[in-house]
Amino acid sequence: MATLNFNSSSYPYSFVMSYKGDNPYKLYRFKSTRTGHVYLVRVEEYPYHFYGIKFYLKDHCHSKNKYNLLTGLNEPRSIINTCINILVDVYQKDNCASFGFIGAHTLKELEEMKSSGLERPTKRMRFYKRIINSYFPSNGDLFKHYIDEAKNTYLIINAKELEHDSNLVPKINKYFTENYSNFD
Repeated sequence: MATLNFNSSSYPYSFVMSYKGDNPYKLYRFKSTRTGHVYLVRVEEYPYHFYGIKFYLKDHCHSKNKYNLLTGLNEPRSIINTCINILVDVYQKDNCASFGFIGAHTLKELEEMKSSGLERPTKRMRFYKRIINSYFPSNGDLFKHYIDEAKNTYLIINAKELEHDSNLVPKINKYFTENYSNFD
C-alpha cells in the first residue's frame, strides 16, 4: 500500500466517538496550543469509501451557522493541518478512502451572494485549494482531485479506486445530489 507522509505544524487530536446510525460519522477533537480553543472534527462516512470532513469551533457547536462562522483566531493553517492528519489516519485504516469537503460560505459571503445573485468561490475554498494539493498530490499515484467551484466542493479521489470504477466521481455526485438539497 502506498503511504501518505504528512509532517507539518498541527495540533494533537483525539478520537471522541463513532456514531453508526443513518448518517454514520466519527468525531474527533483537538485543542489549539496557541489559543486554547477546542475544535470538533466530524468525519462523515458515505458509500464508496468516501469520507466528508467538517470542522468547527466547539464554542459554535449549537449555532446553525457553525460552518459559516469565522473564528478570528488567525490559525487556519494549523487547523487544516490537523484535519489533514485526521484524514491520513482514516486513509491508514481504509486504503480505499477518498475524501471531500465543502468550502462553506462565510456569513458575509452569504449576504453578498444574496444581494448580487453571483456565486463565487469562497474564501475557504481558495485557501483549501492552495494547501490541499501540497499534501495530497494529484500526480496519479494516490489521488485525483476534482473541484467544483460553483458548489465550492473539493473531492480527493483515491486513484486506485478510480481505476477500478471510472464512474466513481459521478456516483459520488449522484449520491449527494439525491441526498442533500443544498448540493445541486
